Amino acid sequence: MKPFFFTCIFTLMVVFFSQPPATEAAYDASSDQTVSVTLLSNYIKPPGTVGTFSFSTQEEVHHSFKSVSGQEVDHYYIWIELNGVKVLAIDPIKPVYN
Repeated sequence: MKPFFFTCIFTLMVVFFSQPPATEAAYDASSDQTVSVTLLSNYIKPPGTVGTFSFSTQEEVHHSFKSVSGQEVDHYYIWIELNGVKVLAIDPIKPVYN
């Protein structure tokens, strides 16, 4: 009985420790695209907080998706700039094939 027990424990340990560690969804900044618009630059001075907020919100969504489903999704952003200030981060839909 003891050899069977130790064999089962050893097998479970091998299976458990052979699993790859959990990683976050990979954000690939090198694939980012930027759309710049200059419009009445003397009068319009947008705050950069909107772009930062939209980026952090979408990153939280990716983190939540990863923690719930266990699936990783590589992603990048399309940045919208107004007068040189990033005002919006858009995470485009990327097809995932199984």
